Amino acid sequence: MDIKFYQNVSDKRVINKTLNIEYALTGCELIEPSSAINPEFIITRTPGLYQYNYVYIPYFSRYYYITDMIDVDGQQMKIKCHVDVLMSFKNQILNCPINSRTNENNYDMYLPDDRPIESRYIRYSKKFNQSFEDFTPSYILITVGNGAIDL
Repeated sequence: MDIKFYQNVSDKRVINKTLNIEYALTGCELIEPSSAINPEFIITRTPGLYQYNYVYIPYFSRYYYITDMIDVDGQQMKIKCHVDVLMSFKNQILNCPINSRTNENNYDMYLPDDRPIESRYIRYSKKFNQSFEDFTPSYILITVGNGAIDL
C-alpha cells in the first residue's frame, strides 16, 4: 500500500488544508482487521517521519490525521490515523447548494432567526449616580448596528 505523508498547518475546521512537505512511502502493511475511519499500518522505521502529522491513503481515497506513532521493534513503526472528513470529501461539500441563516455576507431575511443578537464589545458605558429604584418609570433603549433594514 502507498501512503503520502504531509505536514498539515491548517486548523481542523478548515476544508482546504494547507499541506507542506510531501513524503511518499510504498510497501506499507495495513494491520487487519482495520477500518477506513481509523486505519493502522506498519511501516519500516524512517528517520524524520515524526515531523509529519497528516497522511493521504490512495487505497481509501481519504485524508487522515496521524493520531499516534509507535516504535514497534526498532525497525518498524505502527502508525494510527483518524479520517479527516472535511478534506476527504471537500469536493462534495463545496458542491452542495446551501441556504445558510448564519452567513454574514449573503443571508435570506425571510428565514426565521430566533437567536439573540450578540455584541462582543462595549462602545459606550455610563455609570449611574443613583439606583434605578429612585427613578420614575422609564425605558432604556440599546441598539446594535449602523443602519436600517431595507425591505
